[in-house]
Amino acid sequence: MDNTTKTLKNSAFAVAGQIVTLFLSFINRRIFIIFLDIEFLGYQSLFSNVFSILSIADLGIGNLIHYHLYQGLANDDKEEISRIMNVYKLFYYVIAVGVLVVGGILSFFLPYIIKDTSLSWGYIKTIYFLQLGSVVLGYFMAYRRTLFICDQKEYECVKVDIYTSIVIQAVQLLALLTTKNYLVYLAVHLSTSTIANVVIARKSGKTYPYLKKKYKITKAYLAEKKLLADARDVVIHKLSYIVYSSTDNIIISVFESVRMVALYGNYYVLGTGLTALVTKVYGPFQATIGRIVYSHREKEEVWSQFRMLDLFSFFIAAMYGLGFLIYYQFAIEIWMGREYLLPFSFAAAYSATIFLTLDSEIIYRYRAAFGEFSIDKNYMVFSMITNIIVSIFLTKQFGVTGVQIGTLIAFLPIAYGRLKFVVGYYFEKRISDCIITHFLRFLIFSMEAVVAYFMTRKLDVSLIGFIERGMIWFILSIGLNSLIFFRDSRYRLMMNYVKLMIAIIKKQIDSKNK
Repeated sequence: MDNTTKTLKNSAFAVAGQIVTLFLSFINRRIFIIFLDIEFLGYQSLFSNVFSILSIADLGIGNLIHYHLYQGLANDDKEEISRIMNVYKLFYYVIAVGVLVVGGILSFFLPYIIKDTSLSWGYIKTIYFLQLGSVVLGYFMAYRRTLFICDQKEYECVKVDIYTSIVIQAVQLLALLTTKNYLVYLAVHLSTSTIANVVIARKSGKTYPYLKKKYKITKAYLAEKKLLADARDVVIHKLSYIVYSSTDNIIISVFESVRMVALYGNYYVLGTGLTALVTKVYGPFQATIGRIVYSHREKEEVWSQFRMLDLFSFFIAAMYGLGFLIYYQFAIEIWMGREYLLPFSFAAAYSATIFLTLDSEIIYRYRAAFGEFSIDKNYMVFSMITNIIVSIFLTKQFGVTGVQIGTLIAFLPIAYGRLKFVVGYYFEKRISDCIITHFLRFLIFSMEAVVAYFMTRKLDVSLIGFIERGMIWFILSIGLNSLIFFRDSRYRLMMNYVKLMIAIIKKQIDSKNK
């Protein structure tokens, strides 16, 4: 199976898994508010953000390990792969203990974070420690996923995640219907990742039996691979991004209310769930890019591929950004009800943030494959500080919309740092040209967004309105952008790649039908 086929297979499984998970989450959340107060979801979202600030799964150590595993996999060096995985295990155990200790200390500060609660503090702390326990347990086997991902076998993990999610969410809904007890509901919900990680760990032992061999990790080995220095830099990277991306609920809770956190949470679940479909598509590209980078191909050939994928990112970003602008309020009203709507200004700011994030997604994927995390870490730190200061200031002025505008503004240093690293440092090209290109793309998106707003603002919340919105969305995001770029050589190369993907998928379907 070649790299392109592996990438497509991983993407297909990842997208399918995300769709199943998202569908079940929507049903779950809708039924939840029928039987329990939405305030409980506010606490769940808030504490998830608190633990994200502590960890976000691995403090970026995963990116560091990916970087080293690509080299081992490219050379089929099983001993080196085993050593790296043993280091990864050690790092994860240290992080687990650190999260447990710091999480326990933070529990004493909950009264300063939570505003206007109607629950007892004993009950709130029970919710908090249930979620903390789930996060800590997740570390002890989650590292085994990494080798599947880097070896372009992510579909193995996705299959386990899909089956586990279906079973656990069914049990979760049954528990909600029969007990109407939030703590039982939460305990079942938190078991999902733990069970999936146990199954994946067992599967990895069979797929990669050489992992069972233990190696003593010495200071000399860590120094030789620069693992400790790289770990320090990547933790700064990830911690900065965690604070940048995960403080919104905390700021809303402090300056607004827990109920507003829950309302924001509805948008967040829908937004991140749908955006994850894109990141699931891009995820398998990460391993492919990593192998390309270390395959000694001509840099100009890699540059040509990068530019094509960068344009592909724009098409995806425009499609998603306009989709959120056109459908966000419509979807929340249909799903939850009109009383759960936030201002349209929030939806507009969120749509712009989605566009900027996805427009630079391929840049991020290339950046993550190169390592050298010390080069652009200062941009990540600056973004973190900017987001906190700007979001707090704007929240006082504009409420929940201000938080999203702060997140939008603070993403710019992140985007610039990644662009400078990939284009300037690795490809040795002028970054000013790329900055102008991405700025012009944002102008194109902004003009399309204005047109979309005026064309859809008076449409009904109905099936006819849904179809009409879809036609406008398709014409602007695909039709108009194709018209703008169809003379571009990158566009033609992109379409050739799309045709190749369709041919591979068709071949796979035909082979299964025989």
